[in-house]
Amino acid sequence: MKSSRYNISTSASDGDETILFNALYGTTIVVDKDTLHTVNEILDKPDCACTKAQLDVLTSLVKGKFIVHEDTNELEIIKHRKLSGMKDKNRVDVIVMPNFDCNFACPYCYESHDHSKRMAKDVETAITKWLGKLIDTHKVILLNWFGGEPLLSYKTILSIGGYAHERCKERGVSLLSHITTNGYAFNKTIIAQLIDIEIFSYQITVDGPPDIHNRTRILKSGGGSFERVYSNILQLVEADKRVKISLRVNYNHNNLHSIPELLSLFPPSVRPQLRVVYEPIFGNSELSATKNISAEEISSSVAKYYALASKMGFDVVLGGLGIGKLVYCYAEREEQYIVNYNGEVFKCSVSDFSSSNRVGYISGDGDFIKDGPKWDTWVNMKLFEDKCEPCVFLPLCMGGCRKDRLENKDTGSYCHLVPTNTSYALKSIAYGSFNELLKKEVMISRNCAKNKQSLG
Repeated sequence: MKSSRYNISTSASDGDETILFNALYGTTIVVDKDTLHTVNEILDKPDCACTKAQLDVLTSLVKGKFIVHEDTNELEIIKHRKLSGMKDKNRVDVIVMPNFDCNFACPYCYESHDHSKRMAKDVETAITKWLGKLIDTHKVILLNWFGGEPLLSYKTILSIGGYAHERCKERGVSLLSHITTNGYAFNKTIIAQLIDIEIFSYQITVDGPPDIHNRTRILKSGGGSFERVYSNILQLVEADKRVKISLRVNYNHNNLHSIPELLSLFPPSVRPQLRVVYEPIFGNSELSATKNISAEEISSSVAKYYALASKMGFDVVLGGLGIGKLVYCYAEREEQYIVNYNGEVFKCSVSDFSSSNRVGYISGDGDFIKDGPKWDTWVNMKLFEDKCEPCVFLPLCMGGCRKDRLENKDTGSYCHLVPTNTSYALKSIAYGSFNELLKKEVMISRNCAKNKQSLG
């Protein structure tokens, strides 16, 4: 027997217990301070003879896979997991950008918008043909709308999305549709039409209460957008109980601590349909979260505000830990395509979308034509950087940003946040129900086991 190479420990919030977590298997043990020495001794030398008192501890560690069989190759497990995600032929992820225009002028936006860059009818027809072929050869279609601001081309969404909806119903294929939007262009008619083709999933960004949101989510005319976006969010969730909105807050040092005030603005009746998502702003040093706030402050604050959102009735899921992650992000999946307004295909949404960076295009006949060298460079690169393979956090990030690896020989800013995110997520502060699960398991353990341990 040997200790897993992916064991992580962190002190619990009260300091009297230690949470032992395995990043590969997603298991947890809560250990009191009297038992910690025994746990560490066994993890250090799993094959040593155990006393009867130590045997119960060893059994728990083996059950939780903190100790594994000597022949277990955990790195190969991770590689197999990643390849399974990359090579999955059952599902296809499609992001369509019907325009490269926007009605906002957000200062942290990485895109260069152009009113003339909108999808022509012949490109729409080609994409529709291509989607039909994908639907006929896959079990699950994830159809996402991005931009620019996709709702500036809502008729294109209704045309392509409506076709995909009907064809998937005919073929018995699961269709999951989603729109990432700034939320400004909705009206009652558009909402009804989108719901009619079963688009129930949306992401809308609100960067804080009105005075803060209106500094970053700025209309091209120079005006603020909060009042209309807020009103549209309420109108959208009230239109159909199946609607789910990822309420995204892009944060940095200017707005991170305004999140509680923002959350309080939404009526309790709509909160279960709003899934809060906090994301750091990257980019230049003036606006970047990671360059202006320490990783520890980011992680502790985000954990606290997720817990607050859960307590207030918002939809909060277990996040931050990345348990069971297959790939770093969708762009690593081979059956994943970002189709620009002109029919060119890309892999990463954080791109300038110049033709020189495309990996292929959709032909008039509805075929995906690869740009061989570009496609091969993206798809066939090494699974992990050398520095990643011994990292205890590898199962939680799966190797970092592929675009950064290709362009900058780096794994991306997220690499620096994983350790602190993991620590704070495990401290039972974060992610609502996870906190309750840990408390429940610890209580059961104390009633049933002399060593006061708990498997999660």
